[in-house]
Amino acid sequence: MATPSRASTLFDQIIKSDDPAAVIEGMVTSQEPEIVFLEFKTCGQERDNRKNWCVALSGFANTEGGVVIWGIATDKVLVPPSTVKVDVASAAKPLLDPVGFVVWLQRQFLQTTVDLVQGVEMRAVTKQDGAGYVVCFIPEGKHRPYRDVSDNQYWQRVQDSFVAISHSMLRAMFYPVISPDLRLETSWGSETEITFSVTNVGTASAEALHTAYKLNPRNGYLQYRSYYSTSHAYIHSGQSVAILCLDTSQAKRFWMVELNFAFYSRNQVPQCWRVVLPYDYKGAREGSNGFVITPIEPNQITTFTQKLAWSGDS
Repeated sequence: MATPSRASTLFDQIIKSDDPAAVIEGMVTSQEPEIVFLEFKTCGQERDNRKNWCVALSGFANTEGGVVIWGIATDKVLVPPSTVKVDVASAAKPLLDPVGFVVWLQRQFLQTTVDLVQGVEMRAVTKQDGAGYVVCFIPEGKHRPYRDVSDNQYWQRVQDSFVAISHSMLRAMFYPVISPDLRLETSWGSETEITFSVTNVGTASAEALHTAYKLNPRNGYLQYRSYYSTSHAYIHSGQSVAILCLDTSQAKRFWMVELNFAFYSRNQVPQCWRVVLPYDYKGAREGSNGFVITPIEPNQITTFTQKLAWSGDS
């Protein structure tokens, strides 16, 4: 199972919820801030809508991908501990015809970027009165950079804003730096065994890879064995290595189990993932495997990654 991006995870959380409109309006109540993979937009003049659509497609595709929610106004406020004002969801401005707006976005799509961004999804979220919102998922582009055709500019996402890409950054995109990119994947080794693997989807080998994991809470009914937890000489591009196996055959009680993983290779920042097993991790064997895998920032498990980084430097 390939690890989903943060943007695709957010998109699924909204669209697959029982009440997507309530989830979106809850972002206004909680003053959800715009972040590197989330942008709020209101529907205005057609020219402005087209410009915003072009910029979002270029900016998110040139970075890590993102979600655009149409129908939400923003204000700049201070969000502690930051001392810089950021845009947060401040008011719901539902579109009168969200389905029609999706059709309009689809018609504009062929004239938004060069090259066209593949894998874009657009969904209308309609309330009882017919008004509602539009949620768009823009994946990270496979053929960067993407140019916004509305003003012939290349954009990237930086924190809560779209920023024009500098000449040096464009050069790096056309002549990319070769580097490893580690992802966490899961699979069932048998009817009762869950295998966790690290896969290098980057363009270079990961050198002196260290891995660590932590089971929370400890579950005496789950037996597990580590394939390795110290170091591995190399994981080459396209290679996958098993790092942990969970045996659920003796599990008599089911509750939410969380696993934190961290990967650290030489000259690379730690990459961290959180895996939540479902209540019935035996039943999850049928159909979808039921795991929720989320990328997390290293500072969310600081002690964990500090220890890992130290061992990698030794």
